Amino acid sequence: TQINGASFHHQGILKLADDLVAVGYAPDGILEAVEHRTKWLLGMQWHPEDTAATDSLQQNLYNAFVQRARELLAAEATI
Repeated sequence: TQINGASFHHQGILKLADDLVAVGYAPDGILEAVEHRTKWLLGMQWHPEDTAATDSLQQNLYNAFVQRARELLAAEATI
């Protein structure tokens, strides 16, 4: 999936930790998105909040985050 992120480069990732995987790049080759190999984690170097109101792909990032938080909260309630 291609996402057009609101990105302003003045920093970049030089070296990833072993548990992270590069999953997204800007057109200029700068690493913009990483995921954890085994845990629910997504890191991004753009601003999805800038366009989430009009871009469903950006909004989906927030939806997934809220859904995962609800799942974890529900799991804690049953312990």
